[in-house]
Amino acid sequence: MLRFFHRISKISTPAFQQRFIRVYEEYASAVVTEAEQQLSGFVIPNVDRYMRLRRATAGALPSLAMAEMDLDLPDEVRYHPVIVELEEIMRDVICVVNVGVTDVLSLLHFGITRVAY
Repeated sequence: MLRFFHRISKISTPAFQQRFIRVYEEYASAVVTEAEQQLSGFVIPNVDRYMRLRRATAGALPSLAMAEMDLDLPDEVRYHPVIVELEEIMRDVICVVNVGVTDVLSLLHFGITRVAY
C-alpha cells in the first residue's frame, strides 16, 4: 500500500491524498472488524447494523476517491449535503447488488441459499 500511495502522490492533489488516507483507513478498519466478527461467530442483530458495516467494507469510498485524484475540490463542495447523500445512496446500491450477487453465486455453486457468518 505504501508503494501504491507513493506512486499516486506524484500525480494527485493534496486534498485527494488526505481524503484517500482517511477513507482507506476507515475501510481497512471495517474489514478487520468484519473479519473479527466472523471469526468470533458474532451474528449481526439487524439489517441496520449489517448495512452500516457493509457500507464501510464494500470499498466504495476508496474507489470513489480514486475518481477525485486530479480534482482539487474545496471541502465545501466535496462535503456538500447533496454530494454526501449521493455518496450514501451509491454505497447502499453497491451493498445491495453485492449481497444479491453473492447469494446467487452461493446458490449456483454451493447450493447455499443464505451465507451466514
